[in-house]
Amino acid sequence: MVISLSAQKVQLERIDQWKFDHEPLVYIGNTYISKDNSIIGIIRDVWGTEITKTEIKQFAGYGDGPNQVIFPTMIFSYGNDIVIHELAGRIKIFTKKEGGYTFKNSRWLKKKELPFIPRQGVFFENRIFIAGPQDLKQSQQSCQYALISVYDEKGNLIKLLMEKNWESNQPHYGDMIYYISVFKNNQLVFAAENEPSITLISPKSMEVVKEVKLQVPSFYKKMPEKFYTSELTSPPGKVGDPGYFLKMMETYKTGYSMIYNLYFDANQNALILQMRTCDKKLKRYAILVYNADTFKLEHTLYTDDYLVGVKDGKFYCFANGNPGWDGDIDDVVFNIYRVKK
Repeated sequence: MVISLSAQKVQLERIDQWKFDHEPLVYIGNTYISKDNSIIGIIRDVWGTEITKTEIKQFAGYGDGPNQVIFPTMIFSYGNDIVIHELAGRIKIFTKKEGGYTFKNSRWLKKKELPFIPRQGVFFENRIFIAGPQDLKQSQQSCQYALISVYDEKGNLIKLLMEKNWESNQPHYGDMIYYISVFKNNQLVFAAENEPSITLISPKSMEVVKEVKLQVPSFYKKMPEKFYTSELTSPPGKVGDPGYFLKMMETYKTGYSMIYNLYFDANQNALILQMRTCDKKLKRYAILVYNADTFKLEHTLYTDDYLVGVKDGKFYCFANGNPGWDGDIDDVVFNIYRVKK
């Protein structure tokens, strides 16, 4: 496929394809590419999953046993190990053994008693950084919360970053998806799904360094300000109808150019994110490649595939979208691309 950006043409070239005789996947959640180039993720109904060129291996099933997890919310690299976070606030650590990953130990993250639904995490500088709104104080009129929580390796909360105040008539940020990733110059990069902007964070000082508004392509369809409040515009069906909430979420989260993934690839010196085009004349998704120094949008790559990770100049994608939002996808196929100019 050929994509045009101004006068420049680039080609997204498929360099490999992994095909599996496997039951259809239900939903692809958190994913990343490991040091040995396998896809690690929370994937329903496989749950804790390692995917290589030759097989799909479950290393954490659903349940309360050692090699099981209950209501997993995110997965991330923990040195040479893997962490899966459960909704109740427990993290389970899995370590690489011959033949795959196996349970190592677990610990609880100490947090406030108010609801906290983390969305994505990263381990860096011997600290755990978790993206997701941790409520600090609530009332009928407002809620104070922080978007990043920092823990030590024992699970102690050591700092909260990006503290905000939510008024009752503003978007409820607890329903958003948030992303955090290791970036260049020993920094972290943070973003929310509804806004094409990023925040750079110093993990050493645990302070915000810089905020950057990102350039977006002409197809960009902004999410409405009231998307996360009860004042939704023309929601499908009526409140109380069977499946109302899921219908509403599917309609709105596939009808606007929300951000689905955020990665940094040192090989390309690029910040990379994926969003929907919401344009029937284009492919379903666009992969946006920004220069990591200038944050200039260098490439807009259109594809129907869902991005699950970027590493060493390669884009790892699930063919034909994410089954959770893009309908039934019977084939289990992963395409690996690179940009060819």
